[in-house]
Amino acid sequence: LLNEMLGSTKTGDSRSTWK
Repeated sequence: LLNEMLGSTKTGDSRSTWK
């Protein structure tokens, strides 16, 4: 999951995944 979160951060979707 950590890898997915890091990758999502590059796409800008991390905000949606984080919260």
